[in-house]
Amino acid sequence: MNKRTKLFLIILLGGVALLGIAAVASGSFGPKPQSVTSPGVQINQSFDSTGRVKDGRPTDGTLPIKLTSAEITDNVLVKGQKAFTRNNKLFLVIYLEIENKYPVTLYSKPVDLLRLVRSDGKRVAPSVSQGDVEVRAISVKRTNIAFVIDKGEKNFTIEVGEVKESKEAVQINFN
Repeated sequence: MNKRTKLFLIILLGGVALLGIAAVASGSFGPKPQSVTSPGVQINQSFDSTGRVKDGRPTDGTLPIKLTSAEITDNVLVKGQKAFTRNNKLFLVIYLEIENKYPVTLYSKPVDLLRLVRSDGKRVAPSVSQGDVEVRAISVKRTNIAFVIDKGEKNFTIEVGEVKESKEAVQINFN
């Protein structure tokens, strides 16, 4: 074998090795994880919340919040990264639309507005949220929050309302 042939074979084997490493790193080989997601249910219930400025202080303005739908899944997107459940748990994901009718940016704290009411009466705060939600002037912002639930749960009560005010109960039932 001459030098040219040896060099060609080394480059070829190196390229194949790099492609193999890239394929393994990107997850191209092996079984793909199966995502668990239930068919979503429509909620379509609206509530008013207090609009806030960036530092969290309340304003006189109200922000209508519409709970649009819910789904049960084993993963949820949080600030651009996928979060997965463990130990036979799932997420109950609630999708919301927050409307700002004012000519200034306002903020909402959905994590403080919704509670999952367990069968024993305990109120559970969301496990996953997008944090304080910035709602630009005269616009609607879509966001979500998620509660960790046990596999097999199908019926839920969500309380919606400001922390120190009365709450409204929303029933969410999956088949």
